Amino acid sequence: VRLAFAVAAHLEPEILLVDEVLAVGDMAFQRKCLGKMEEVAKGGRTVIFVSHNMASIANLCDKTVWLDAGRLVRAGVTNEIVSAYVGNFRNTGGEVNWPDLKMAPGNDRVKLTSVRVKADGVVTSDVLISKEITIEIDYCNFEEDSMLDITFLLRDKTNSFVLASANRPSANLSVDKWYGKRRPRGIYRSTCVIPANFLNDDYYTIDVGISVTARGEWEAFAQNVIGFVVHDTGEMKKEYSGSWVGVVRPKLAWSTHYLGEEKGAVS
Repeated sequence: VRLAFAVAAHLEPEILLVDEVLAVGDMAFQRKCLGKMEEVAKGGRTVIFVSHNMASIANLCDKTVWLDAGRLVRAGVTNEIVSAYVGNFRNTGGEVNWPDLKMAPGNDRVKLTSVRVKADGVVTSDVLISKEITIEIDYCNFEEDSMLDITFLLRDKTNSFVLASANRPSANLSVDKWYGKRRPRGIYRSTCVIPANFLNDDYYTIDVGISVTARGEWEAFAQNVIGFVVHDTGEMKKEYSGSWVGVVRPKLAWSTHYLGEEKGAVS
């Protein structure tokens, strides 16, 4: 992908078609891609940018076409299409399924089958700030003896990253019994719990990725695959009724101790 993009970008074509180039490579490579695409566009040439990265689309494109399984859903001014696309995830009901594996994200090694959000054991896209949020990721492993890393990325309504989490031991408060073990073929479910009173009240979307351990590149990846809303209960506004800034709003341990009179105080 890196070589193909580098060659295509320097051939100075009249039309540059870029398909999901931001879904691969590291941040440095992605920045180079964005810079080159902007340079090509400013030079008067046409860039057709295929991506699920809403922030990049909003920054790069004047007009946007929304396709779903090859079908035209909507076309028009970028801001309007991006808003409609993001808003569409509010209606997922907290669960996305791929019953037809041919259409599921992934390859011949592994494919996603469903992603869901739960609160109090119930699938939902509306969560109270005081409740734990459970993310369930179902996938089908087709390769005998594979070892898989499962990751999800959380974004806010501006498409900025809030956090990333994975089932690796160094990033896990519990123990994933299948991490680092060779897996037989079959269907698996990986679960992660976001603590209560952690996220601020806002709208969030989730990216899900599966990679082979130590290989690093995504075998299956779905961006902005599902969305949910965290609702304020008012519990943290008893003493302060304004808005809490930030993407997280954790309850932290505070205490105050009297240390004695100030030395040299003026009476």
